[in-house]
Amino acid sequence: QCVLCSAASESHDHLFFNCVYSAEILSHFVGSVWPNPPSDMQTVVLSLTQNPSHLPPQLLSVIKLVFQAIIYLVWKERNSGIFRGTSASPVLTIRAVDRITRDRLLSYPAPDISSPSLLQLYFQHLGSFSE
Repeated sequence: QCVLCSAASESHDHLFFNCVYSAEILSHFVGSVWPNPPSDMQTVVLSLTQNPSHLPPQLLSVIKLVFQAIIYLVWKERNSGIFRGTSASPVLTIRAVDRITRDRLLSYPAPDISSPSLLQLYFQHLGSFSE
């Protein structure tokens, strides 16, 4: 049983794409880039490796970083639910994804003066969590 939603048997596809908990986080971040967020890991991998023409390569890098943060934190909350019996709410996890992503993006400079930084792309396309 999924420890985050208790609605279905746990699997990777359920945990990261079908669980109400992670779906809220995923749709918050990628809903503006993909109107229909991916429904499984294979779709995500294909979308990110085939470099869709409608996404600039820099934005693709930002999306990869966001996915990495989401997967890390959802897995962390899943483990917290198993070992401690508690996990953070989706809202708190969204804040944590935002914080991790912004912290990482601050270390990447813009490739040249005429290009936006990765952090600017993040704020333009994926936004950040605001109360």
